[in-house]
Amino acid sequence: MSKPVIGIVPGFIIDKSQSAVHIDYADAVEAGGGLPIIIPTIMLKSYHAKIVELCAGILITGSNSDVNPQAFHQEKLKELVVLNSVREEFDRMILNAVFKKKVPLWGICYGHQEINVFLGGSLYQDIARQVPNHVQHQQSPPHHLPIHPVSIKEKSFLHKLTGTKEIQVNSRHHQAIDALAPGLIPVAHSPDGLNEAYILDSKKHCVLGVQWHPESMWRTDAHALNLFIYFIKQCALFSAHQKK
Repeated sequence: MSKPVIGIVPGFIIDKSQSAVHIDYADAVEAGGGLPIIIPTIMLKSYHAKIVELCAGILITGSNSDVNPQAFHQEKLKELVVLNSVREEFDRMILNAVFKKKVPLWGICYGHQEINVFLGGSLYQDIARQVPNHVQHQQSPPHHLPIHPVSIKEKSFLHKLTGTKEIQVNSRHHQAIDALAPGLIPVAHSPDGLNEAYILDSKKHCVLGVQWHPESMWRTDAHALNLFIYFIKQCALFSAHQKK
């Protein structure tokens, strides 16, 4: 059986005009049973539509930039929020094509936040300023080590996948989900109550998001690897259904 093609949405380095993605994402997709391709930052809707048509699944990666607060009707906390308009426009084009075709979608960290905003949710622009009694969400290297626990909703897909109600995760973000978008079901949270994982309430479209970075953990953490295996299985099922 051929491996499902997984399109990886990269970051974009504006001053160098470079699409860029950490190799851990591609390695993790391959380890999970997928065939990773990195989607270059080409700003054409026709290109995005064709790419999404060719892929069995789309993975939206993390980013050094933040989601623009204007997208969820807030003013920017100027000194704390870093924007990348090219990355945001590119991702919105991809997301429009993904939801039109219902291709399996996974957002990690920034991608987790971005999908939520795309569907009508909102974010905390800065955890340290806006979330009282927060746990540490920004760790120093090495990034594969866990830094805080995550509580998992009983009977959720993540509970079935991990076989436990709590796992340890790494963390590299200063923004977080505030209001969860309509249609997204929360499946995990950190000790300070922030959303750490969700899934779309749909039997016709696999969409999930996680706030931590399993691509950095999969070599030493079975739960992280199993997330990639789970997602790529959903992509394979979607691809097989499309061919019928």
